[in-house]
Amino acid sequence: MPFESRRLAELADHDAFIKRHNGPSPDDVATMLKALNMQRMEDLIEQTVPSDIRLGRELALDDPRSEAEALEYLSQLARQNRVSKSYIGQGYYNT
Repeated sequence: MPFESRRLAELADHDAFIKRHNGPSPDDVATMLKALNMQRMEDLIEQTVPSDIRLGRELALDDPRSEAEALEYLSQLARQNRVSKSYIGQGYYNT
């Protein structure tokens, strides 16, 4: 295999979280379900997750965000943090 040289800009795919995510591909899911003799992922969940711990409704989630949008949101959230002194463990007694 010959060495391939690329410019750094070509390698900088900063918005590719989905490509890096370690989840099963659709083919992986189909193979798994076939091995378990099941048709749908819902069948697997019904047979493996006790009904009393399942939510029973869809989660109310925000629209998906790109990696850059998620980082910006987290940065805004972090800017709301307050830095405080902790006196726990330094002779403080709540009396």
